[in-house]
Amino acid sequence: MLTSFSYCTQYSWNIKKFIEKTPCARESFLYGIVGGAVVGAGYFLKSMHVIKSCRYAVGSFALISFGGWELCRYMKYKEKEAIKESVDKLNQYKHQKRDRE
Repeated sequence: MLTSFSYCTQYSWNIKKFIEKTPCARESFLYGIVGGAVVGAGYFLKSMHVIKSCRYAVGSFALISFGGWELCRYMKYKEKEAIKESVDKLNQYKHQKRDRE
């Protein structure tokens, strides 16, 4: 039986390892941090409300990070599909070349 303590010690909660191993995590976090800072600072300069500026910064960080991650994953998926299609065409070409000989 797993207790909550043994569960926590069994799995690593190291954010650095998570970011290194997860595809697209680093880029999406960086885009989110920069986007959140820009939106928060821009809203603060416009309105001079600290709390609302922080809310906008956190919200835009979350949206930009999630959107960037999804876009990156989609692009990687499309790239893998294109590579798979190219390999299939190359294999077809090799089989046709063997049949001619």
